[in-house]
Amino acid sequence: MWQKETANPNGFFNRQEELDALLYQKLQDKEKAVLSSDKSMLTIPVVVHIVHANGPENISDEQVLTGIQHLNDAFSNTGYYDQGSGSMVGINFCLAKQDPQGNLTTGITRHESDEYTDVIAPGEDINLKNNGRWNPTCYLNIWVVRSIFVSSIGVGAAGYAYFPSAH
Repeated sequence: MWQKETANPNGFFNRQEELDALLYQKLQDKEKAVLSSDKSMLTIPVVVHIVHANGPENISDEQVLTGIQHLNDAFSNTGYYDQGSGSMVGINFCLAKQDPQGNLTTGITRHESDEYTDVIAPGEDINLKNNGRWNPTCYLNIWVVRSIFVSSIGVGAAGYAYFPSAH
């Protein structure tokens, strides 16, 4: 399916537009539910995988917590992110409290690695992810590395993600 869509960019674009419209409708429905009930907040457990070579990319737990707070502020349209035209979407992110085996966790993992501290994407990212991914149907996995090289833009990408239709 992915090869067909990349061979036909309009097909990929149209499929993404359909998914965006469906998501928009679901979020509108969710917003109506949030307005009528505070109990409908969706909480997504996050695990932050910090891949480092003992350099500045080995960010502190406090920096991770600040990042999660910014994410929540953006999704709740508060603080800096309230520019007057957004809305709360009823999604909250929190660091995972339990790992896949049921053990208590901070939701932050640290992996010392010279090999995966600098990542070429796409390509090497799958090896990075296979070294520590938690079940993506249960957790939002975020990786922090020193640098990301993306073939279409070069070095310096702050981050990247795939469209849902790419999976």
